[in-house]
Amino acid sequence: MNSPTTFSDRRKYPRYNPKQLSFVQFGEPDEGMGTILNISLGGVLFEYTPGNDNKLYQPEAPVSINSPKYEIGSVLSETIDDFCDLLDGGTRKRRIRFSALPASQIFLLKCFIYEIS
Repeated sequence: MNSPTTFSDRRKYPRYNPKQLSFVQFGEPDEGMGTILNISLGGVLFEYTPGNDNKLYQPEAPVSINSPKYEIGSVLSETIDDFCDLLDGGTRKRRIRFSALPASQIFLLKCFIYEIS
């Protein structure tokens, strides 16, 4: 009998946990900002706190990842999961998969991941 394959072995890209505080902006400008929990060339997991009106941000909203050194800009993506973490004071966590990144954004994303991890 073969040993079971772990979930992480099936991932296309390795995930990196940021060693420094990093942010992702989503939605229209100034609509929402989240803290990156892990990131890869394939996507990002971040947590955010919904606004006072408890409006959930649109899953199709554009995502922007920027740092003082690298301006990756708006990234085409699709939301895989968006859930409430009741154990963490009601913050929400969102998993996003990147899609159709041009070579210039892939290069900047690699530099960004290298810098924060």
